Amino acid sequence: MNLPDDVKVLTLAEFAEIDKAYGGNAMPLGFIFGFGTIIRFIVGLIIGRSSRG
Repeated sequence: MNLPDDVKVLTLAEFAEIDKAYGGNAMPLGFIFGFGTIIRFIVGLIIGRSSRG
């Protein structure tokens, strides 16, 4: 069976790697989500430390 030139056959692992790289780097949402996660972690540390008294 001949596939067109613009069709790419990938294993599940190859597809997951490409998808992860695209979602984390090419899309602004990936950057915003990652940055937000870091900020939430820092705020959580500050709140946790201040609640110990």
